[in-house]
Amino acid sequence: MWDIIILPHFKRCLKPLVKKHRDLFDQVVLSLKEFDEGIATKIIEKVYKIRISPKSLKKGKSRAFRLYVLALEVNNQLVPVTIYAKSDKQNLSKRELDMHLEIILTELTSSKDT
Repeated sequence: MWDIIILPHFKRCLKPLVKKHRDLFDQVVLSLKEFDEGIATKIIEKVYKIRISPKSLKKGKSRAFRLYVLALEVNNQLVPVTIYAKSDKQNLSKRELDMHLEIILTELTSSKDT
């Protein structure tokens, strides 16, 4: 079982999407609780991509949302990194992913210090 850690950066990424799709939050929580490394798409070491399709979106997973998570197996922690609508952006570039990871890792280390 994963220990899910939600950081402020991810909340900022999720908030505008939840305003449009009210059931997205529940789908994100469910996806995090049921996370399986074997099913998720591995992007880089410890970072996985999950497809999410809320019921309010009738288009299916191919046009839905992409959730990137950081799986820290040593501490058994799962940290959502970012989420975006596939209709707004085709893919997340390596540079964008690195930027999100840098922010998340900074927030993660500062939360451990307090």
